[in-house]
Amino acid sequence: IAIAARTKPFRDSLETIVDIDLKGLRLPHYFGYAPEDIGFEVTNGGLDITSSVSIKRDADQKLLLEVSGRAILSGLELVDDTGDSFFSMAALDITLAPSAPLENNIHLKSIIIDAPHLRVVRGSDGTVNLTTLGPGAAANADEDNNDDEMAGPAADATETDIPETPEAENASPPFVLAVDEIRLNAGRVDYRDFAAPSAGDTPMAMILDDIKLSIDGFGSAPGDSAAVGFSGVINHVADIDLTGTFDVTPLTANMRLQVTGLDPSWGQPYMPESIRLAVAGGSLDLTADAGVETTPDGDLAASVAGKVSLTDFSVLDRDLGSDVLNIRLFSINGIDVRHNPTAIRIDDILLDGLSHQIIRQEDGALNLVRIFGAGTEKTTTKEESAEKAEGAVAPASPDEPAPDAGETGAPSASSALPFPVAINEIRLQDLSVNFTDRHVTPNFSTRLDLTEGSVKGLTSESFEGADLMIKGAVDQQAVIDISGRINPLLANPLIDVTFGLHNLELSPLSPYSGAYIGNAIEKGKLNIDLSYQIAKKQLQAQNQILLDQFTLGHKIDSPDALNLPVGLAVALLKDRGGQINLDIPVSGRTDDPRFSVGKIIIQSLTNIMTKAATSPFALAGILVGGGEELQYIEFAHGLVLLSEESTKKVTAAEELLFQRPALNLEMTGYVDVEKDRAALAEMTLEHELKTLKWTETGPKKEKDLITTTEVELSDEEYETYLGKLYEKQVLANPDAEPEAKPLSDK
Repeated sequence: IAIAARTKPFRDSLETIVDIDLKGLRLPHYFGYAPEDIGFEVTNGGLDITSSVSIKRDADQKLLLEVSGRAILSGLELVDDTGDSFFSMAALDITLAPSAPLENNIHLKSIIIDAPHLRVVRGSDGTVNLTTLGPGAAANADEDNNDDEMAGPAADATETDIPETPEAENASPPFVLAVDEIRLNAGRVDYRDFAAPSAGDTPMAMILDDIKLSIDGFGSAPGDSAAVGFSGVINHVADIDLTGTFDVTPLTANMRLQVTGLDPSWGQPYMPESIRLAVAGGSLDLTADAGVETTPDGDLAASVAGKVSLTDFSVLDRDLGSDVLNIRLFSINGIDVRHNPTAIRIDDILLDGLSHQIIRQEDGALNLVRIFGAGTEKTTTKEESAEKAEGAVAPASPDEPAPDAGETGAPSASSALPFPVAINEIRLQDLSVNFTDRHVTPNFSTRLDLTEGSVKGLTSESFEGADLMIKGAVDQQAVIDISGRINPLLANPLIDVTFGLHNLELSPLSPYSGAYIGNAIEKGKLNIDLSYQIAKKQLQAQNQILLDQFTLGHKIDSPDALNLPVGLAVALLKDRGGQINLDIPVSGRTDDPRFSVGKIIIQSLTNIMTKAATSPFALAGILVGGGEELQYIEFAHGLVLLSEESTKKVTAAEELLFQRPALNLEMTGYVDVEKDRAALAEMTLEHELKTLKWTETGPKKEKDLITTTEVELSDEEYETYLGKLYEKQVLANPDAEPEAKPLSDK
């Protein structure tokens, strides 16, 4: 150590200059004076200091202090209480330009940091090693938590009750710090995490090395603008680069961040063990221009604009090693996010080359259920279900209106999004979903391809819907076409969409038809046309289903087959052209918890099958008229002629058999003996009476021109000829019973 001083005692300035030169100061030697609970130890490091201090008075006898110098810290190494090194540095070189500390002015010419190396470790208990450093670090952390809990109105009152002190006339100038240049070279940060969910005995590890930092022209004075540059390499692969400028007073920053080649699989250790997914690869690139500025009212406004892309992303089933999800490219371009005021706008979102694998396993569970750990959830017991049911609100009866949203405490239907969101276009290209069902025999596989799709003009600031278009195919032969308008960003989502699926071959679905209806499908094609409209939470939907040449094949024994006359239903529904047309309208409110589109459609189809089993003529009556009464055709008692009503039924049955050629109709005759006997006796009596009149009245020639059935009897004639017939058939009959008497005696 060397100290040299020069002074001018006889000058008015009384200027004195002291030069101090300190070399070879070994820090470990003096570390014994540090507090015992500091949490770390300096095991290496040397300090060299060269400084000059000048003290003098100006013409007004004001004391002036000027300091300059240079400090070099070399070979520094710090270890924690376990003896592990957590920080080392080759050199720290600080050059102090002439500064006036009494004037709150510090001017650093340069800060040069060479090869710093920081090691951050998160233990299995979640504690980060750096938080245990410093005097009473753990105790201080607890005290901070207690202070937060104790803070309240009293603390606020203490602060606000302090009277403002008027500024002194000779108040000190504001503190100004200026640094001409800051350089950091060959830096490195190692991070190890033993508390990551999937870390196990091997910690999650990341490295940021080849760190370079440059800051030029840093200053805290108003108007001082600094240029900053930062770069590094993550895990020896991904590059990160940051450039820009910033001001401290007022706070303003404009930065550009670029990240290339970031591998998503590095985050795999943070995947919970219950989620059986493994990120196999991918590359994330990011470019962002960020800005921060202080508004005139003192608040901060921020903006981020840029783009992000993910390429060759792959996710595997961790247990089986099979593909679950692959994405060739996912990109978001033209990102513009702002705060104060808040708004989000995006030019373009692209999803290209997505392929997804869904597998229904032998036990009937989907691979996604196993992958996401749903099978480990607690099973609800009957008792728990009953308790929940008791506490639940019973659904309203069908005659009662659904509860209003306001009555249930839900947000008002007129509530809007908290900030505007606009997406100019969402594009879909070359998407495919493969589905394999190993639960049915034989196994079933199908593939859904969406070749192109787009949503254009999506915004929360307009009540108009965005244009929707999706085109695709099932198994490369059945065409899918979706079009319309949607706007899910509104408080009351808008949907006006048509969906078409045409030319879907049904015979490959035989594994399901065999399992659930007991028949294979010999042939047939499916066409579906759906139209859905939702406005102000009111749904109006049309579901048109066409089965063309649908024909059931051979019988299949299945314990799960439904006991329904599917063959009869098909015969009743299939027209002469071999087509089955079903039109299922659906309407309701989407905010009604009892409303479900899927349940209504399934229930409608089930009702058709059930009606075919329990009331086939009612189903037939819907097609050709006649209803349930079509199942019988009545004759008047004693007659072989049909009434007008019965003739209409015969015509309807004829039309049914013509329009439904696959339908066989069996007819069984039925006779009511008692009623027919009575009717025939009455008809015979009437015939005898008319015959008697016919023989007694009119010229012979006229009688030959009419039949007895055309003879008419008045009430008086009826009694007259009944008496004559009685005398002829009863009284004149020698075999008549003795009780028979003349009519006049009766």
